[in-house]
Amino acid sequence: MESLTLKAKFKIFNSGHWALYILDFRSKVVMYFDSLSVFNSSYSQDIDIFMDFVSQKHLDAKGEKFNTKSFAFEMIGGPQQTNLRDCGLFLIKVVDYVSREAKIDFDPKDMPYYRKRLIWELCSQQILSP
Repeated sequence: MESLTLKAKFKIFNSGHWALYILDFRSKVVMYFDSLSVFNSSYSQDIDIFMDFVSQKHLDAKGEKFNTKSFAFEMIGGPQQTNLRDCGLFLIKVVDYVSREAKIDFDPKDMPYYRKRLIWELCSQQILSP
């Protein structure tokens, strides 16, 4: 199996809400996830800004242009938060699931558990198996 190579970047909206872009070099896909779908209206413009950012970083690092036209775009479906404070935790869990190539099947009701688990992982400097 070919290894999964991902680059993730998040966007913080003016309201303080976080959304996520994941660039999958293996599949040549840019994935977008927003746990509050109300912000999806700026998706198209934001993808262009994100790809310009990726292009510039590639040019700076490698000294050559990066072909962003070869990438497809996909909105990641998934659970939607039920409050205005869990977007960062949703973002972390989506990165976790996508990086393990797992189906995104967690639920907003799981957030108290994931919050405690994340605190434990950070304090103990250990990442638990799924």
